[in-house]
Amino acid sequence: NAALVEEATAAARAMEEQAQQLTEAVALFRLSNDVQTLTGAAPAVRHPAAKRPAAASKPATKSQVRPQPARTTLAAESNWAEF
Repeated sequence: NAALVEEATAAARAMEEQAQQLTEAVALFRLSNDVQTLTGAAPAVRHPAAKRPAAASKPATKSQVRPQPARTTLAAESNWAEF
């Protein structure tokens, strides 16, 4: 168990370092003319939940698609070569 804790701790530290490097790399990109320097984590952006579309008055009809038979190829058409 102690070994697992040590591995988890090392992995967490490595992830923190990688997150810091990623933050520094992303900070180089500019999205607009008035760029503000971020010193901490960006706040989470909340998007309003998408509204469900109203139920249709009549159900959609299924199109009648018939399966097509498999196309057979002639041996002369194939690009296979025997070795």
